[in-house]
Amino acid sequence: MTEGYSLAFQIATELPLDLDYKQELLEIRAESARQERLLERLNQWLPKLAHVERVRAKAVGNGHGFQ
Repeated sequence: MTEGYSLAFQIATELPLDLDYKQELLEIRAESARQERLLERLNQWLPKLAHVERVRAKAVGNGHGFQ
């Protein structure tokens, strides 16, 4: 990661965020507020990612999650 950039910006560059959301992060002046906003987004993704992982586990096996 590039030195000199805030942690929130460094994390945001690695995530598939839309341009409007990235602009919103840029407009937040306080690093702690940027991190909190980013954490909110990550927490929104968590249930979706868990679902995707369950579907992948079933797809690998016989449809019941067994490999």
